[in-house]
Amino acid sequence: MSNCRGKCCLYGADVDLREQDRILENADVIRRLMDETQDRDPANWFENPFQDADFPSGTAITTRLHNGGCVFLNQEGRCVLQIAESEVGDLKPFFCRAYPLCIHTGTLTIDDENCPEELQCCGVVGHGTLTIFDVCAFELEYVLGKDGVTELRQLISEAEKSSPTSAPASQSEG
Repeated sequence: MSNCRGKCCLYGADVDLREQDRILENADVIRRLMDETQDRDPANWFENPFQDADFPSGTAITTRLHNGGCVFLNQEGRCVLQIAESEVGDLKPFFCRAYPLCIHTGTLTIDDENCPEELQCCGVVGHGTLTIFDVCAFELEYVLGKDGVTELRQLISEAEKSSPTSAPASQSEG
């Protein structure tokens, strides 16, 4: 992930309504940290809400695009929400922090649609030498917790043992 160039942020981000509320509650801090290229008007930060069962509230909203990317990206390609966390605590939305992992129709998966050509950070590389555990260690622990990661490792190991003719599921990254 150290090679990430933030291409996933070019499309905006879907956030839960509760996350939107937290962002708006901290609008003063966020605006202060935005650079001159960013839209500082909170009324322009989000699109219309939509129903999505993968979000805790059942409703999500997408961040608007500005200057070719998420409204929260500054001119250096850094997320102002993440920068603001040093002052206000957790602010970066769940799906942004978990990326390239995502929950789609209730299933934890890798989002390989946003940046299919990104082979230097989080894109899947057939017969690669790194595993999802290598490439997305932080993200897996964030989403599943330590016990969940251990359980996932065990499940993959058991699946590989029961299917000796298939390529190891754990070796599909990097």
